[in-house]
Amino acid sequence: PLLESAGNDTQALATPIQVPNKLVKADLTVAGGTGTDMDYYKITLSADRKIRVMMTTFGSNNYLLDVLDGQGTALGTIHLTGNGSQPAEKDLDLGLVAGTYYFKVRADQASYTAAQVYSVGYLDLESFVPPEQTQTVTFGTAYQDALLTAQDRRFYQFSLAAAGAVSG
Repeated sequence: PLLESAGNDTQALATPIQVPNKLVKADLTVAGGTGTDMDYYKITLSADRKIRVMMTTFGSNNYLLDVLDGQGTALGTIHLTGNGSQPAEKDLDLGLVAGTYYFKVRADQASYTAAQVYSVGYLDLESFVPPEQTQTVTFGTAYQDALLTAQDRRFYQFSLAAAGAVSG
């Protein structure tokens, strides 16, 4: 993942997310255990797009992510509740006209545990073309892979020593 810029506490100092389909890894910097820090991220769309804003945490903190237009008007909000035992993820689909937009992340709780990482990013749903690649595998060997979106596909090919049924 990409890393947030230090001091991205205002729209003017927002960390740019220049490539869709990449996550930025970050943490809120908090004083005295209070959830008072804010992190800003900036995206620029050169054409009208449908995007999916995503946020993930592995920690137990709760977060708010506001999607803002260039004037600071909220267009949508993600409320993410961390649970500490497994990843928590939420997303928000938006149709946006060409322009600059901001993601504002803050703690959604009065007391915040520092050093818990979150990630934020977006998918370009209009132009995202799932990779179509074929991977050769050995029949009978277990493989593990991850699909990034509901549109993502993986194709595997293998050879059988003799005719027969394949189940899985």
